[in-house]
Amino acid sequence: MDHMQTELPVFIYSGRIELRNTISITKEVLDTLEKNAKGVLVSMKKCGSFATEEDIVSLCQNFEKVQKDIKVDIAFIDYSPALFERIKKVSGKYPIKLFNSIQTATLFLNPKSLNEELKILLYEPNKAARDSIKKALTGSKYKLYIAKDNESYKNISQLEKIDITISQTVLNVKKASKAKPGKKLHISKNLVTNLPLFIDTAVETLSMITELDAQKSKHGIGNFKSDFDDMPLAALMKFSGSFSGTFFLIFPKSIACRTLSAMMGEEISDTDIEALKDGVGEFCNIITGSIKSKLQKKDLFITFELPKTYENVVEAASLVKGEEGIWIDMFLDKDPFYIFISS
Repeated sequence: MDHMQTELPVFIYSGRIELRNTISITKEVLDTLEKNAKGVLVSMKKCGSFATEEDIVSLCQNFEKVQKDIKVDIAFIDYSPALFERIKKVSGKYPIKLFNSIQTATLFLNPKSLNEELKILLYEPNKAARDSIKKALTGSKYKLYIAKDNESYKNISQLEKIDITISQTVLNVKKASKAKPGKKLHISKNLVTNLPLFIDTAVETLSMITELDAQKSKHGIGNFKSDFDDMPLAALMKFSGSFSGTFFLIFPKSIACRTLSAMMGEEISDTDIEALKDGVGEFCNIITGSIKSKLQKKDLFITFELPKTYENVVEAASLVKGEEGIWIDMFLDKDPFYIFISS
């Protein structure tokens, strides 16, 4: 390694390109690279041009692994034209850069170390490669000359005193992988628009009939939840009309006992499951009745089916398996209960 340039050190690949030599130099990089390095240059001047495609692929793969460890760019430099073509052929799959000289490498990997008034000649016949390099230099203050063929290269070289010539260079900029499109949510616009009405009505209705303080905590789009420590009771009512869906009311047994006792004016035992189910079903019926009345004032007409009640939320969850909807966390005097609306 050239220790005189610690920000952009040069490691010499010695001997024919083959696995044992590749492993040797990658180990040297990992063992000796200093923390202030802005990149790693691997000089191919002493390795010759002969190598099998398998060995070149192995070369790129091993340096890709090193790059993931050291978190800085790695580039091959000082290659012969023949070796350049062979590496270029397979290197596109890997984030390894190819620079024709250490000066070109410095231009891209450590530009702050250079004079901004440099005259740069880009000689690249391939338009796509040329555009890629031009884009990478966008915003720099260098004077950039473009040569698309040998004739224009000679003309510019004769007329201008060029500081750095870029040729036989491949940036291999890894394209960011496109995010997979999210799963489309099948939630009606009317439901989303009228969600505040559903929530506010539930709060007002439960506060009125239980004389407890009902509040909404948060809401979000997602799947029906059924993993509770204290398995809640559930009631559901399907609705249809101007828009359709299913309204779920989910009450833990403890809060069901408390709210029913408050509404009935007498103690309800948590072992009286039928009474608790009937009570949660009635809460659901009263809330949806109020929702229906308020929607009618907005010229939206929906009809609710009779409530169905379940001893535990898992039974209810099986009816909407895989469906997404709006899950709402709510409280009655700091005790949690839940509403889920699917469409």
